[in-house]
Parts: sequence; structure tokens; C-alpha cells
Amino acid sequence: MTSSAGVAQRRGWYYGWNIVGACILAEIAASALPANAFSLFLHDWSTQLNCSISTLQLGIGAFAFIVPLLSPFSGVLADKYPARLLFGIGLVVIALFCVAMSYITAAWQMVALFALLLPIGTSFSTLIPANAVVSRWFVKRLGLALGLTAFGLAIGGVVLPPIVAMIMPTLGWRMIWRIGGLGIGAFVVPTVVYVLRDRPTEREGFHYLTGEGAAVPHHGQQGEKGAGLNWRDILKRRNFWLLLAIYLPMLFVYGGSLQNLAPIAISHGLNQQEAGALVSVFNAAHIVATLVMGMLSDRFGNRLPLLGLALVCA
Repeated sequence: MTSSAGVAQRRGWYYGWNIVGACILAEIAASALPANAFSLFLHDWSTQLNCSISTLQLGIGAFAFIVPLLSPFSGVLADKYPARLLFGIGLVVIALFCVAMSYITAAWQMVALFALLLPIGTSFSTLIPANAVVSRWFVKRLGLALGLTAFGLAIGGVVLPPIVAMIMPTLGWRMIWRIGGLGIGAFVVPTVVYVLRDRPTEREGFHYLTGEGAAVPHHGQQGEKGAGLNWRDILKRRNFWLLLAIYLPMLFVYGGSLQNLAPIAISHGLNQQEAGALVSVFNAAHIVATLVMGMLSDRFGNRLPLLGLALVCA
């Protein structure tokens, strides 16, 4: 009787996948308009706010600089406070940011919102708190779960840019941001807060947490070797600086390409709709790579997938 019940419990739907889904929804809300569709607004902003595109890029640059500074704090908070609270605060801030963006009348206001509000909302509602809560729900298939979680940062960039490019001539950029903010506040916030739970129950999803099929600890969650590390220990490690030296240049190229893709496309004779399609394809490639890396990490650990990725980039 007990054995049969255990098998049935293992084969049933695991609530951890609902957690992954909620994190994906939150990341779409936090990144779709501000980051993935950013370049599509540059032309209209430059014209209507009477400023250069390079001035407008100061906003996304400030955002990219401040988010890493907030990351250690959001990591500490993710360990101490319920995921519902952090995601709720972050998404409410994102909703307010989007509504405020629809009322800007000068470039400095746009830069201020990207530098002040957006980093707070993003830090509380995307990868760091999402990875923390997902890691509590999975041992088996952790790499796939984390890969799917990161999927949210790009899926909005596949779906939304063509829609934005199509409706902007009709609705205008102000109404698009207003609708985005109201939609996040009315739908995304209550949905994510309702679904999220910090941990599984004692017997819930036993098959994903331990026992048969449990993952070999490639990811550093198990064992004592990495326990008790502090910032000083991390900064002393050569591998930390090596990964940083490899990762940051690729990140700069990726971010610079994404945030300037629409103006570059338009300067080469493409229209706004074609630029939206290019942004969508760009983000689709990101999704495929994320999922593949997650599955390879589950199967081979981190070293070989990272080596392969380095060779592909080279």
C-alpha cells in the first residue's frame, strides 16, 4: 500500500514546475518591455524627447551598472524572506515603473526611472530570487529547472517585440507602457503571489528531491567543499576572475547588440516591423541556448558545457 502510494506520488504532477512557471511569468513581466523591446522605442523617444539615442542609452547603461550592485543584497533577502514577498514587491515596482514611463517628458526622467526604479524591481523579481526558490524545489533535473527559469528573461523578447512594432503606430509608445504596467499590476502580481511557495512539503515530489533519479551534485548545492564561503574567499579564487574575464566581454557584446538592434536595422533600410522580427529572432536564439545548456549541465556537469560554449563563441 505504502509502496504503491509512493509510486503514484512520484508519477503525479510536481508542484515545483508551477513554481518554475510563476518565475517565468515574473521574468517576462520584468524584462519584456524594459529590456527586450527597449531598442524599438529609441527612435520615437529620440524624436519626441529631443535627444540623441546615445543619451537614451545612459538609462539602460545605468540599469546594467546598478543591478549587479544590488545582486548581493537581493541574494541575502532571498534567503531570509518569503519568495511571495520579494516577488510581490519587485513586480509592483515594475508596474509602477511602466506606468511612470508612459508619462515622461524629458530624457533625464527616463534615465532616472531606469537607474532607480527598474533595478529594484528587477532584482526582486528575476533570476536571483527565482534561482533561490527553484533550488529549494529540485535536486533531480535542477539544471533543466534553472534553464527553464532563465527562459522567462528571453521568451518575452520573442513574443513582444513584433507585437510592439506592429501596434506602436496605432497606439503610440505611451499607451503601450501604460497597458504593460496595468497588466502587470492586475494580472501578473496576483498570479505569481498566489502560486509561489518557498518549499515543498515533507513528502511532496520525493522523486525530484531525493531517492531514485536524484542528480549527481554538479551544481554545488551538496557536499561540504563549498560550504562557508564568504566574499573574501571568492575574490581570492583564480577561477572567479577567469570566469569574469570570459563572461563580461560576451555580456557586453550581447547587451550592446540587443539594445541597439532596432536603430541599427532601421539605419540599414529595414522598417520597424522588420526590426521587431530581428529582435524576436535574437531572443529566440537565447532561449534555445539556455535550454540546451541546462540539459547538458544535468548530464555532464558544468565544465564540458562551458568549454563547448567558449568554443562556439570563439
